Amino acid sequence: MAFDDPLAIAAQFLQTADVLTEEMQRDIRVREQKLQQTQQAKAAIAEKATEFKLEARLYRERTEMLTTAQSQETQSLQHSLNTLQTLGKPPAEA
Repeated sequence: MAFDDPLAIAAQFLQTADVLTEEMQRDIRVREQKLQQTQQAKAAIAEKATEFKLEARLYRERTEMLTTAQSQETQSLQHSLNTLQTLGKPPAEA
């Protein structure tokens, strides 16, 4: 088998190989960029998740404390109202 113009065939192959090589390199760059973005997103989410866990724990502690304080104040208010009502009643007849 003989080629009429072997240099033209070689040039065409080399050109095609160059185009494919450039596309492969471009694809690698795109994939590396996507990986970097994914890593950045993962890090940002992990940081926010850690922060959120801390805030949630602080929230639970604070709300428990406020609930306890509210309950105590409500009981104290009820006691004061009972005392006031008792003071306003006439003495019971014996």
